[in-house]
Amino acid sequence: MILKDKVLDLFETRFDHASARIVLRDGLARAGLQLEKDALDSGDVRRLASAVVLLGLARVDGLVAGLNALADAQPAPRTKPVPAIDPEPSQVADEPVDVEAEEPLPDDAAKARAGKQKKR
Repeated sequence: MILKDKVLDLFETRFDHASARIVLRDGLARAGLQLEKDALDSGDVRRLASAVVLLGLARVDGLVAGLNALADAQPAPRTKPVPAIDPEPSQVADEPVDVEAEEPLPDDAAKARAGKQKKR
């Protein structure tokens, strides 16, 4: 959202203090935007820029360019994050799985025999 004060600052680069407020009010009305809004989105600022041109005032090219640049500099509106979809639970086999005992490695067998021989 772009604060209306920032937009008003652009109008004051072209018009004096009072005139800037009057032209902003007229531009917002011409664009069909609410006058009471404290902030405008980038689409509103673009509509305001077009409305200022339609007001027929002289030397507003810089103001319109500034409004469009302000709208372009505004980041895209935030959207709600999409919730992650839980993957389907993996299907568990109904039958038990037989696990064969591993044969001891040759080193393990040798150590086991050596241990038995020491105990004798």
